[in-house]
Amino acid sequence: MAKSKHLLSLIITAMVLFMSVFPSFYISAEIDHLCIDDDCAVCCQINLCDRIQKTFANIVSVSLLSALSFFALVLCILLKDKIIKHITPVTLKVKLLN
Repeated sequence: MAKSKHLLSLIITAMVLFMSVFPSFYISAEIDHLCIDDDCAVCCQINLCDRIQKTFANIVSVSLLSALSFFALVLCILLKDKIIKHITPVTLKVKLLN
């Protein structure tokens, strides 16, 4: 079970890395191609790769922002007793005389 999870995470990591790196290589290799007309297939592929990179960048930034917000929330929950001190007569060890 653990080996299959590790293998799956390795495959997903490789796919994400491939999706982020491959469009850059394709764009840099085909940027100086010879355009035939307005419906150039290479230009369409370059535009598609550019959109993939922008979408991937948006997904990564939203994921990082969500993760940072989650960890900040967890940190605040864990440290709330140290940050917010409840001042009561018991915590101050005050003798109450009536």
